[in-house]
Amino acid sequence: NSNSNSNSNSNSNSNNNANKSINSDTIESSELMIAAREQVSAATQMADQALTVANRIRDPTRKQAIVKAADGLRVAATGVLTATRDVCADPTNIVSQQNLDVAQQTLDSSFSNLAQAVNASATGAQKSKIVASSTEALKSATEDSISSNLMSLAMDTLKQLAEFSKITSSQNAFDHVSKVAIQVNNLAAMLRKRAQETTDPVYRERLINAAKVLRDRATQAKILSAVKVASEQKDDSRQVESAANGLTICLQDTLSLLQEINIKDRTRQTTKRTAAIKRVMTVWMENSAVFS
Repeated sequence: NSNSNSNSNSNSNSNNNANKSINSDTIESSELMIAAREQVSAATQMADQALTVANRIRDPTRKQAIVKAADGLRVAATGVLTATRDVCADPTNIVSQQNLDVAQQTLDSSFSNLAQAVNASATGAQKSKIVASSTEALKSATEDSISSNLMSLAMDTLKQLAEFSKITSSQNAFDHVSKVAIQVNNLAAMLRKRAQETTDPVYRERLINAAKVLRDRATQAKILSAVKVASEQKDDSRQVESAANGLTICLQDTLSLLQEINIKDRTRQTTKRTAAIKRVMTVWMENSAVFS
């Protein structure tokens, strides 16, 4: 029995390790993680190139500013990689999503600080061109994560709707459903706005449909709840509860859609940041003679 238990535990541990390995492999091979690693690579190259510039600068204060900013960019890039891995591991975790937003903002700031530190050491007529190119690249790389905000609202609405099952009074149920309906309508409006902004026709249609279904389901639940209050009769058919459950399923489907779009958005944004970093490096290389 002892040997049997030992073998069983060993097999169990092996299976658990295999699952962890599979999960890890899936995370590391995801489009977002691949894009994040490319971004770290570009940021590291930018920091190395900045240090090369620093070695040619005579002013110790400017040289130190570049070294400090280069170190800051390395740290920020690593922070983004860690936060991205957490999001890929659990896209439903809003805290992880928010942490990645903060990490990306830190990277944007570090990118800007290093570009400014290096550009400040440029001399001659090319300096204005270098500064303009860097500013344009920085602007193109900065973008808000709209889908994360939508995910947060959808999850909060689901939490509010879950409280419905605890309510016994018809009037209280109506008040609660009315409150949830307002949130759902706000979410639907944001989904329609997001649909207008997307360039992907498939996602545009799915977002529009999600907004329509959510609005219809919320209206249905509110009407049935109002009828129940007005009739003052017991809801033996459980129509209101059924409508609330239907709305819950629609919200869950919408959340899954938003998670999918969120990963696509983040991958695209990360790729844009990498391209911006490379553009600035190209400008520095083409004008290396002006740094002194």
